[in-house]
Amino acid sequence: MKNSVRVTVLITGVGSTTALSVIKGLRKQTKIKLRIIGVDLNNAKEIAGSSFCEKYYKIPPATNPRYISKLL
Repeated sequence: MKNSVRVTVLITGVGSTTALSVIKGLRKQTKIKLRIIGVDLNNAKEIAGSSFCEKYYKIPPATNPRYISKLL
């Protein structure tokens, strides 16, 4: 029986090859309904991973004091 709860997953660095593979793997599974939110340093048009997410946000680097607040 499939789970009816929708889970939101935040993936950082969606411009990386690894993140794209993670997104594709999550999309293949069918047991959990997912909403994938992607974040990265680059603009959405500059990275392929942004098109595989329901929402995409450009955020500052992790060294920036605003990084955590932007993630939240």
